[in-house]
Amino acid sequence: MYCSKYFQTGFVLLLAGLLTHCGSDEAAGDDDAGGDTDTDTDTDTDTDMDMDTDTDTDTGTDTDIDTDTDNDTDSDSDTDTDSDTDSDADGDTDTDTDGDADTDTDTSTDSDPPDPAILIYTASSDGNMGGRDGADSLCELAATAHPELTDKKVHAVVCIDDIREVDIFPTLFGMPADIPVQSLNGTQLAANWPAMMSGLDVSLQDATVFTTSSWTQFFTACAAPGGGCVHTCSGLTTNSASLNACVGRSDYTTDKWIAWGNILSCATPLDFLCLAF
Repeated sequence: MYCSKYFQTGFVLLLAGLLTHCGSDEAAGDDDAGGDTDTDTDTDTDTDMDMDTDTDTDTGTDTDIDTDTDNDTDSDSDTDTDSDTDSDADGDTDTDTDGDADTDTDTSTDSDPPDPAILIYTASSDGNMGGRDGADSLCELAATAHPELTDKKVHAVVCIDDIREVDIFPTLFGMPADIPVQSLNGTQLAANWPAMMSGLDVSLQDATVFTTSSWTQFFTACAAPGGGCVHTCSGLTTNSASLNACVGRSDYTTDKWIAWGNILSCATPLDFLCLAF
C-alpha cells in the first residue's frame, strides 16, 4: 500500500516534469504551424537544402540558344549568282541570276547569213586563158584571196564562141536568174543577171570592181547585145600579138559595158570579170 502510493506520487512528478519541459519549448518561440519560430540551424548541406544549390542552369551545351547557324536565315537566300557561261555554239554567257526568275541574258553574237547574190570580182591574164575551163580555173585561183567566196561556184564572164554565151549563163551553169548582182563591197550592179545584160545600175568603176584611178578596158571576147564577136583570141587559147579580143569598158553603164566597140591584142595582159554564186 505504501509502495503503491509512492509509485503514484513519482508518476505524477514525472508527468509534471514532462509537461513543464514541453511548455518551455513552446515558450522558446517555435513558429512552426503551432507559432514556433523554430530556428532550426540545420542548413542541410546536402544538395537538397530545399534551396537546392542545383540552380539547374544546366551549363551543358544544350543552352537552347542553338548556336547552329540554322536560325532559319540559312545561307540559301536564293540569290544564287550562277554565272553560268555556257560555251555552246551560240556562245552564250548566261548570267542566270536565279532569283527564280531566270533572267538569262543571251549575249550570243550569232549573225544571219547574207542574202544570196551573184558576186562580181576580177582575175588577170593575157588572151591565152586556156579556153573556158582555163578561164574558170583562173577565177577559182583569184577567189582564194576573198574569204567570202569560199565554197562558191565561180565562172569567168567571157565568151568563147561567136555567140554571146553570157546571155545563157543561168542555163549553162545552173546560176539563179532572180537574185541581185553585186560587187564584193555589196554595191548592187543589177537586180538580176538578165537585167545586167541590158545595162548596169552603177558602173563597174564606181562599184570598185576595178580600182584604177580612171576607166579601164578588160577582156570579154563578147560582142554587144544582138551580135557575135569574131575577136576571141581563138576561144581564149592564144596570146598571139596578131590576134585580138573584144573588150569591155569599166565606166559604162549601158549594155555596151561588156563590148564597147574596141579590140585589143591577145598578147596584152588584162583583167577580166569573174562571177561567184
